[in-house]
Amino acid sequence: MSPLRHSALPTPSATDARLALPGAPESIRPRSFSDAGPGREKAMLNRSRSDPTRSPRLLQATFNPFLASPVVEDSETNQNNGPAPLSCDGLDSSLTDVANLPTHDGKIGTWMLVGLIYYAVSGGPLGLEVAVAAGGPALALLGFIVIPFVWAASEAALTTELSIAYPEASGYCAWLNASFGPYASFVCCSLHYWSGLFDNAIYPVLFVSYLGANEGLADHLSEGEPGRYATVIGFTVAMTYLAWRGLDVNGSACIILTAVVMTPFLVFSVIGVHQVDPSNWLLGPAAPSSDADVSGEETKGDIQWSPLLNCLFWNLNYFDAASCFSGDTREPAKTFPRAMGFAVFAIASTYLIPIAIATGARPRAEYCDGCLVNIASSVAGPWLGVWITCAAAAGCVGLFVADMASNSFQIMGMSDQGQLPMALSARSRYGTPTFPMLIGFVAVLAGSNLRFGAILEVVNVLYIFAQFMQIAALVKLRLDRPNMARPWQVPAKTPLQAFFFFCPAITFLVTVVYFSPRHCLFLLVLVVCLSTIVYMIQCVVRRRNWLSYHDVQDGWGVENDPLWMRMAVAKLDHLVGKYKDYIRLDTTQDFAQLPGTMATLFEPNCSARGARTKEVTSAMV
Repeated sequence: MSPLRHSALPTPSATDARLALPGAPESIRPRSFSDAGPGREKAMLNRSRSDPTRSPRLLQATFNPFLASPVVEDSETNQNNGPAPLSCDGLDSSLTDVANLPTHDGKIGTWMLVGLIYYAVSGGPLGLEVAVAAGGPALALLGFIVIPFVWAASEAALTTELSIAYPEASGYCAWLNASFGPYASFVCCSLHYWSGLFDNAIYPVLFVSYLGANEGLADHLSEGEPGRYATVIGFTVAMTYLAWRGLDVNGSACIILTAVVMTPFLVFSVIGVHQVDPSNWLLGPAAPSSDADVSGEETKGDIQWSPLLNCLFWNLNYFDAASCFSGDTREPAKTFPRAMGFAVFAIASTYLIPIAIATGARPRAEYCDGCLVNIASSVAGPWLGVWITCAAAAGCVGLFVADMASNSFQIMGMSDQGQLPMALSARSRYGTPTFPMLIGFVAVLAGSNLRFGAILEVVNVLYIFAQFMQIAALVKLRLDRPNMARPWQVPAKTPLQAFFFFCPAITFLVTVVYFSPRHCLFLLVLVVCLSTIVYMIQCVVRRRNWLSYHDVQDGWGVENDPLWMRMAVAKLDHLVGKYKDYIRLDTTQDFAQLPGTMATLFEPNCSARGARTKEVTSAMV
């Protein structure tokens, strides 16, 4: 079994002891460590860190000077019945032996994680030109100085704390489930998934656009040309294969691509620094050429707040995508704080230095998406423009691979928890989720004709409301589980302090939404409604064994949802049962005709899993 698989293995909790009685049904008795098979005990111990009721010992403390200091908390243990829930009383000092702590044996180390985070968030300084056009050099520079502290560092801190506490492939879905239940988790994951999916669909098109900047290829890669579509398809196929090939491969690829992308911009900065006039950094936005004064004097333009704020936010978001790799990270308590600190610093520098050189040397040049290539050519010569064009194309590779891996692991993690059909959790021999990547591949091809400017605001609004839910989850976990083991946490001890810590970030997010078009909010409501319907349907499908699911992990059952959702699911299940003669599947003929593999995936009778799920849902109804 692949070492990556540990994040999907069920772990017996302390409450399972009450079910392991002679009279308890066999289907709901917990599996002991001795029955787990070779290598499974270690995986169970690794997973036990995600729940304070399962933590058998102290997690190793770490230190990251960029965000906050380490926090050490522990739990009591019961020598006879296994780990007990955390208590506010005294702690067992015998559990502070760091040398005996369980550790993850995943493939992702510190620098691999830095590369994946870098390309999930940034991918290079191209794309920031829109901020200069919308707000001028002064506001663009101010934004890329302030927003990394107001928003990026806050999101990185939140992701670090909860990724270590819940090292699972489901990532932020596990945080939402632990705080608000599986329904809220499903909605948050849907918002995040659709935001990432649309975002990923633009990178093949950007790749072609950068190549089209070459005069020799411009005619073959223009709109409507067969060469353009062939290049988009070829790029998507090749990069999807790279993501499917394994995290150790694309993590290393992101490290290499980071160096490839940054080198020409470092050269641009060294050459252009001698042409910088600091007074240019105080200029506001320029008026369009059609509005220029007839006397030839420069006129001031209006600040376009929506593109300015959306550009700043889009260039500094998606740090939480790293949480989907936490289950495959070596020693998350050490790796995540270090990687996040390095990544935030690298990303902020990636934007700030080139834009300072460009605006200081060419403040009134044309600033459009990708126009930094032309500015570099005017500063140092055409050779640097070609070099930056190649680096931008390489950046698209890293962005695509990181987003594809993150979106796919999110779906696989939800399947591991029993929230989506079992087929979506099938791993390749490289440890990567095969079916989710195929779904992402088809979606990217379908959306490859979309223009990024048209969907940027929609992508941001969906993502922002997912962030609101994640911040609420951290605060609620501080309130509900104050003694949960947190080897690293944001610099706030109480729930109220945690809320105030995120107030600047919340203010920025609200401001971005305020200046976004109203049709974005309509789409947000549509996604939430569709997610609610899909969640209710899959609850009924899982209960009636129409598709195969993994065991519903402790805490992921419908009984943990709000009362109105439980009542809605029960009502839908009642209606399905009432009209089952019209909609039921033929379990004796249709499935028998399917090939062996598909029959296994869609086997309607899943013995122990079905019995246990039926026990829980019947009690709920």
